[in-house]
Amino acid sequence: MEDLIGKKVTSTVGDICPFYLYEAEQDTYPYAVYFYTPEFHSTKDGVYKIDTDLTLQVYSQDFDEAFALAEEIRTAILAGMNDSQFHARVSSTQKECVEGVWNVEYIYNVIQLS
Repeated sequence: MEDLIGKKVTSTVGDICPFYLYEAEQDTYPYAVYFYTPEFHSTKDGVYKIDTDLTLQVYSQDFDEAFALAEEIRTAILAGMNDSQFHARVSSTQKECVEGVWNVEYIYNVIQLS
């Protein structure tokens, strides 16, 4: 089984705002980044599932904009990543402002079954 979580997240979220893997130091706002470390579960027959805690962060200089985009992304992930291949749910959220830039972070528990 190939890890398809990143591809699925990108195709689900990519049109909502500029979207990058890992940290991205951008000069223009808003933008979002995501990162995860997949954990492969297997038996003697091979991998039967992949799971991870996927962190997705939205950055903006305006809290309302960051929160609205994070919510739009949450809605897209929950709609687009709950089917026969993927299961996603929000496990935690955090909001923080550093030097005038808001970071709205959602951590998703994601499972890939095939």
